[in-house]
Amino acid sequence: MDACFVLLKIENASDVLKGFGEPQLASFYRQYETRVNSFARSDDHVERIGRSKYALVLSNISDPMQIELAGAKLERTFQTPFDIDGHELKVTLHAAFVPFEGHLEKKMLLRNAERGLDDARSSNRMFVVRNLSTDSERPDISALWLRDVERGLACSEFEMYFQPKVDACDYTLRGAEALIRWQLSTGEVRNPGEFLAYVNGTSVMAPLTWFALKASIAHAVGWGDTLGVSVNVSPCLLLHSDLAEQVDDALTIFGFPPRLLTLEITEEAVIQDVSEAILMLNRLREMGCKISIDDFGTGYSSLSAFRELPVDELKIDRSFVSQMLHSPRDLDIVKAISGLAHSLSISLVAEGVEDIHTAAVLRDLGVQVLQGYLFSPPICADEFLEKVRDEFDVETVGRANIELPR
Repeated sequence: MDACFVLLKIENASDVLKGFGEPQLASFYRQYETRVNSFARSDDHVERIGRSKYALVLSNISDPMQIELAGAKLERTFQTPFDIDGHELKVTLHAAFVPFEGHLEKKMLLRNAERGLDDARSSNRMFVVRNLSTDSERPDISALWLRDVERGLACSEFEMYFQPKVDACDYTLRGAEALIRWQLSTGEVRNPGEFLAYVNGTSVMAPLTWFALKASIAHAVGWGDTLGVSVNVSPCLLLHSDLAEQVDDALTIFGFPPRLLTLEITEEAVIQDVSEAILMLNRLREMGCKISIDDFGTGYSSLSAFRELPVDELKIDRSFVSQMLHSPRDLDIVKAISGLAHSLSISLVAEGVEDIHTAAVLRDLGVQVLQGYLFSPPICADEFLEKVRDEFDVETVGRANIELPR
């Protein structure tokens, strides 16, 4: 099937929203989501991959004229300023259209679309069309990112942010997902979506992941003995010979209870080699760690393969959660995933929860843990520690006297 991958990003969100409180911010991002959904058609796929960034797959669109018409529709959709409490906010939106045929890996499409956003910025255009064949024009760009990430690691520019995970019934804190951030010397903070696509599968992914693992545990060891931390493992590292050893080292160095560590993997990681993946996951569980399947429902693993996996948790992808109140199909998918999880006695987490009504429906469907901007965006370690202190109202909870790994 012909289709077109689209990446949208508001570039100046932090500037136009400066001085506004959380209710106004929430209103802005709701309006943003509404506009993105109004741009998409009923059979298009919409996925939020950052607070200011969306990815879409436009079905049955590949012809240049169709793409130009879609681009013109996008311009019309965003030409009117946003209205926040009577204030008109004019945003700078850039988009990249990447036409493709058949099924292609999301990371390849995302990598090309990110480069398209660079082209849109440099040419001062709202959108550009980037064909997959244009990769050959800049064959060294991944190498440039690789060297830059290596330099960032050497200069201790990476740090961990944490997004709270809360109990679906009473909203008490259950732990957090650790998310890496790149703090540049200029003050700019890069989200993983801006650089991981370029370096995933390269030699830098292992040291970057080992840093994330150890830094996350170093912070979590100061949260007490009830709050867990979830760390993402890149698909290219699930079968890495050092994965189990690195996890064991991190747990031992910081004296962190294995039961409080959850390793998040994707369906994509598992289906590369199901039998080997099962061996690795069993090994990690024998160490006492929990295993979570992230973005469940977006991959292509069969139920026959899935039922063999040693898994403790499923995370419902945000693309289903964000639309479930407006899309009967997405709601049915969430119900089906919930039924599957309960039949297998697996815990269920929903990410991308942004309003109280969605949270209530998920709770009624049997989801145990919620994560999303309704409760908190990803925040730095010190801010999360304050949430821990507020939650438990004790002075004894604090950062352990341990240096973060470099």
